[in-house]
Amino acid sequence: MSASAISGCYMQEGDVAEYWPAYADRFLRVSLAAAPAGDLLRAESANLPEYLTPQATLQGVRRWSFFPPLLAAGLDEAVFPQAVMTGGRTFLLTEEGAEALGLPPRLFLDLERLGWGKGSLEVRPEVKGAGTLFERTMISRARLEALLPEDGELRSAYERLRAQGAPPFILCSLAMYLKRILGGHDGVYGAHDVRVSNALLKGSSIRFAPVWTIASYPERVVRNLELVSRALIDGAPRCDRTYVNEVRFTPSTVRAIYFDTASTDEQLALLCRRVSESRAELDETWSAMIDDAGRYLETLAASTEEVPEGYAWIKVGDINEMFKPNERELYDDAYDFRHAKAIAWFLAKDEVVAPRLGKVFTDMEAFWGGTTRFKSKDRETLRFHHDLYGLMVLRDHLRVCAAFRVGLELLDRGQCDARRRAALQAETGERLADAVRRRPNLALTLGTTAATLDIHYARLGFSESHLYPRWQLREKYVAKA
Repeated sequence: MSASAISGCYMQEGDVAEYWPAYADRFLRVSLAAAPAGDLLRAESANLPEYLTPQATLQGVRRWSFFPPLLAAGLDEAVFPQAVMTGGRTFLLTEEGAEALGLPPRLFLDLERLGWGKGSLEVRPEVKGAGTLFERTMISRARLEALLPEDGELRSAYERLRAQGAPPFILCSLAMYLKRILGGHDGVYGAHDVRVSNALLKGSSIRFAPVWTIASYPERVVRNLELVSRALIDGAPRCDRTYVNEVRFTPSTVRAIYFDTASTDEQLALLCRRVSESRAELDETWSAMIDDAGRYLETLAASTEEVPEGYAWIKVGDINEMFKPNERELYDDAYDFRHAKAIAWFLAKDEVVAPRLGKVFTDMEAFWGGTTRFKSKDRETLRFHHDLYGLMVLRDHLRVCAAFRVGLELLDRGQCDARRRAALQAETGERLADAVRRRPNLALTLGTTAATLDIHYARLGFSESHLYPRWQLREKYVAKA
């Protein structure tokens, strides 16, 4: 690796990181199953090879479809690479796992060519939609075991994959959760991911993990999936959409959300060490993470334009879930986001932290850019959408960056009392406000009781001012009166 290359950073096997209060990501080694994609390939980034360093290449590399090992029963051409589970349905291929498939264990993105900085960035292949924990599939173990005699190969695979009497560790089912099969990826979103990633490799100031391929499951895998899904619990909603798996290249598996949800000082310090063992690199990373708030908001200001449908703009994150009224045309979700939510979420859950570079967005289905932009029907709606979007950016960055800064203090001193945490939160806010003000179309004032965010829309010739009561920012560490 050259001196100008930025190393990727990855959680280690055995790590556990809180994702939200009711769920933690467990970084465990698992086996996946894979088959040559061939005519299963549904989409591929044609532009990605242009943004790799000369030493990194995808030329001649075979494309693959990935799925849980049980569903490979009866599939002669299946290969079983090793991976580390990195989320609810994502898996980082180990070096041995990638090599077994003929995939490069790591590539290097050319940051200058991308417009993301200097030098290069190490990225590794991560699979999305290759399964989830058995316990999350809504499959009844008793019902499944009663069905297995119908297919001898599936029953044999089940017995082979059982561990200490437990069912296979990962599986997919056709139960639907948020319009996706449990453990899989939606085909419509998958095509979107490749299209948007491909379009934004040149010109996006918001950095993201590029998506390489989308592939369907082999026919035999689909038959096995349909059989095991007959064992779903009563009332489980069935998915009627297409399903695929995705390969992307990520520089990190240290999610930004982990810094906000870490419940102990030990966890917070460990997360910082997972990003880098270099204290100087960690300082650079913290500064870059703060600057990222300006990147998100400036992208909003610069991209918004008038279109026949109203206004189109680049949306990053799932904040649009808060835009919809309920059946009584009341915006209850938006109200709850402003008044009841006290954690970072819509950005932080889908961002990872890369050394020196800052935050990198990983969930391209929530990234609406290029030719596929989010629409607001009129100026009033645009203001409503951007008011919530601005609050999301400020809240997520203030909470995550302050927690990261406290983690650095813990590395330095081994402790950080409440007064010191409040001071570090205040320092983070000042730095963030300054980073936003340095952007040409933005202004941010963090007053004692309220924050004011001004956005000038360069393509439209008008500005909007957004006022947030300071408590709506939900800062993580606030001095007690």
